[in-house]
Amino acid sequence: MSRDEHPSVGKEFPQTTWGSLADVSSQEPADRVRALEALCTKYWKPICHFLRSACRESVDDAMDLTQDFLLWVSSGEVLSRYEPARGSFRAYLKGVLRLYLSNERQARRRLKRGGGKRLLSFDEAELSRVLADPRAQEPDSAFDLVFVRETIAAAMGRTRAHFASTGRTLYWRAYEAYDLGTEEARPTYAALAGGLGCRESDVRNWLHAVRKRLREEVRRELLDVVQSPDELESEWKALFE
Repeated sequence: MSRDEHPSVGKEFPQTTWGSLADVSSQEPADRVRALEALCTKYWKPICHFLRSACRESVDDAMDLTQDFLLWVSSGEVLSRYEPARGSFRAYLKGVLRLYLSNERQARRRLKRGGGKRLLSFDEAELSRVLADPRAQEPDSAFDLVFVRETIAAAMGRTRAHFASTGRTLYWRAYEAYDLGTEEARPTYAALAGGLGCRESDVRNWLHAVRKRLREEVRRELLDVVQSPDELESEWKALFE
């Protein structure tokens, strides 16, 4: 899909999550809260998996380290030093995580001084569902894998809602049966058409429509973490090609 096909990419590049993240160190309480919410919502799972992989920790300990990392970020100016020209925010955040862990003993002392203060509530079952044991992954790979999975999951949710809201639920049913099942259970176009009461050509067209919409929604997700059309293209290639 070309850049021109994306409805949100043009001369007026939209406000991104990074625009809000820059306020993490703001003196305005409302700006700080909004920025921290943006950071936590988008990145807490990749951050937690990076830390668990890097430190070989249990889920509970990794969640505690994640809380401490977010507190550390919110109390300093590390995010304000991000320079888009030098790389993606995703790559920068992984570098910040490595800096944070450069002295694990100090990190542990910070955690104790924090007195268990928490910025968000974790769902341990959800965390375990996303990736069973990231300690088997390299930290960067664990971060990227979860980031990609969460990006796709959010895009799929919006894609499903789009086809439901436009009265085309059969489109999604065809996609779900053909693309989301196992290879062994994948039906033929003929079988799928028979089950949905349509023609095989309809199945092909519906699958194409859903896949196209899903790609657009994934790109919309990436818009939240980039600052320019060029960076969007770079992130798309790095994560999905």
